Amino acid sequence: MKIKLVLPIAFFLASAACIVLFIMNEPAFHNEKTLYEISAVVSGPQDNYWEAVKKGMDQASSDFNVDLNFISLSGADYTAEQESQIRREIENGAAALIVAPCSGDLSLEAVISSAAKKAAVVMIESESDNESIKASVSADNEELGGKLGRQIALSEGIVSDAAVISTGSGAQYEEARLEGLLSEMSAGRAPEVFWISGKQEDMEDEIKNLVRDNKPSVLAALDARTLSAAAAACEKEGTAVYGIDSMVSVVPYLEKGVIRGAVVSNAYNMGYLAVKAAVESIQGKRVERSVKIDFAVVTPSSIYTSENQRILFPFVK
Repeated sequence: MKIKLVLPIAFFLASAACIVLFIMNEPAFHNEKTLYEISAVVSGPQDNYWEAVKKGMDQASSDFNVDLNFISLSGADYTAEQESQIRREIENGAAALIVAPCSGDLSLEAVISSAAKKAAVVMIESESDNESIKASVSADNEELGGKLGRQIALSEGIVSDAAVISTGSGAQYEEARLEGLLSEMSAGRAPEVFWISGKQEDMEDEIKNLVRDNKPSVLAALDARTLSAAAAACEKEGTAVYGIDSMVSVVPYLEKGVIRGAVVSNAYNMGYLAVKAAVESIQGKRVERSVKIDFAVVTPSSIYTSENQRILFPFVK
């Protein structure tokens, strides 16, 4: 009787052991997450603005199991450098590419389109209607410019001697912001647009010279880098500085009133949502083609409101 009972029990235990061993060795049953190889190539040198974007990307990389390679630019020719970096990351096997185009050059557009044939491409900062791009994550750039124009009118009234500085890169974000700004400042004399080189090391001196030569009462900048340079150049000149986007390093200029207003987009969210869109694209999920991020108007008196602190200092708990 005991032998008859032992045999079925032994058979049952042996079968259970086999099933357990099968499950343990079958990859589908492992609790391993796929590691996504994603590269981000941004439109300028590493600064506080791109650090905020990277913080958002780093958080998303942790949440979605991403191996992120974040690349900023440092050479004399940003367009050629960015094209080279994009080609290299594709050759190195990146499954997705996040790109902030540094210019509107056709050669760069061609490189990005070529990359999109081999990897999922998500664009940030600039908006894109290129069908090969999986998604673009940015603020509404024309509305950013329009909001800046309305803020200048609200604070300064009708201005007859305003100036706008632009690098003339041809990047979508810069052109759309300029269009929005000029459309809102049409009540007075149209602002004069001054073109600067866009080289980080020359910006402050170029702006200082144009302010001393032209003596504008208001100076508007179209991105974080030019706003930072404009604030440094105008600190002792008495020119009211306004701009789009910001970085932690310009907060002292806001506090002192050198910068009288800035329309600041949520750089941290842009970075986070770009990585999320890239992962979903790799997974073959349906991705929203145009993802809009929030922005806020920051003035010397509103730096430390809860909303503005969230955008200006997104990684400070």
